This record gives sequence, structure tokens and C-alpha cells, in this order.
Amino acid sequence: MLSTEVGYYICGASTLLWTPFSPACRACIRAALCRKRTEMIYGELYRIRMEEYSGKEDYERRAKSKSLSAGSCTRLYATALHTDSLCGVVAQHMRPEYLPDRSFQKIQQAIASHFRTYKRPPSYAMLAQTFAADYDAIELLDTFREYDEGDNPEAVTDMLEAYIKGVRLQGVYGEVGKLYNQSKQGEAEKVLGSTPSGWEVSP
Repeated sequence: MLSTEVGYYICGASTLLWTPFSPACRACIRAALCRKRTEMIYGELYRIRMEEYSGKEDYERRAKSKSLSAGSCTRLYATALHTDSLCGVVAQHMRPEYLPDRSFQKIQQAIASHFRTYKRPPSYAMLAQTFAADYDAIELLDTFREYDEGDNPEAVTDMLEAYIKGVRLQGVYGEVGKLYNQSKQGEAEKVLGSTPSGWEVSP
């Protein structure tokens, strides 16, 4: 039925026509024609659909682009696991969405939990025991240990700080742009005014 004249007729008679959220609509060879028809008949609905879909694409693109690379994370955790100050920063400021995959996220959760309790990084042996049944996590921990080349903790901390500031600014600018598009200039200015100039690490 998809891409046929009969299907096009049925869609026109029983739906609100083209929507970018529908895989069938996007795959249909009559999509361009139906899209113009939708815009002409349901102009406001078409506008809302396009704005919402554009926002969805932007969100997915930001989610993919804002995570740290696996290489950067390996360098970060290899250094944090023998540096109290950096481990504290990681425990406080690292978020799951900053990390490239679930294995990094699980290790981050274990490190943060241990640091909050003992105020020092967990040992490799302790983490290996925690993830004894998780082959992917054990392999990742082995990667940290092999990579451990004595990077300068201050340089690694600066790298993480610059990354997190960049992510926060992206979020602020995205929100400000959205508010301006909605003619909410006052709210946009408040968001800009509340943007922190740096980060503070709790003792």
C-alpha cells in the first residue's frame, strides 16, 4: 500500500496527512507531494510538526556529539584512579550522558559511590571484584591500567573542566535560542544571566 495511489488516497481520507515522525511518510515516494498538501490544508499543524521534529533531531545530534571520546575517558579514568583530587572532580561532575557507553557509565557509578564514602579512589582490585561478572567492564578496567602513563592530573582536570563548560554553554545557548524563537526575550536574558562563569568543586 505504501507509495501507491490507493495508499495516498487512504492517507488523505483517514489521517492528517504527512508527518516527519512517521517512517512510512518519510519512505513514501509521494512524500514531497503529500508534504505540500499538508502544508496547504493544515498549515499550523504542519508548522508545529516541523518545529517539534527539528527539535528532536537537534537533541539527538547534541546527545551524540556531547559525549567524551573513549580515548579521552580512558586517559581521564586512568589518571583519576590514582589522584584523589581528580577522582573527586569526576565523582561530582561526571554525568552518564558525557560518557560514550554503558560500561563507562557503570564504572563511573562505582567510582563515584566509593569516593563519596571513603574520599579516595577505589583500587583496581576493588573494581575488578565489583565487576567480576561483567566482561566488558573488566576489559575496560584493563585498558585503564595499561594506559596509565602518568599523565599530569592538572592537565587532565583542565581538559575535563573545558569539556563540561562547553557542554553547559551548548545547553544554555540552545535554550536561549528556543526562547527567542518563542518571543520570550525576558526569559532568555534570565537564562543567560544565570550562566556560571566557571565550576566550583565541593570539598
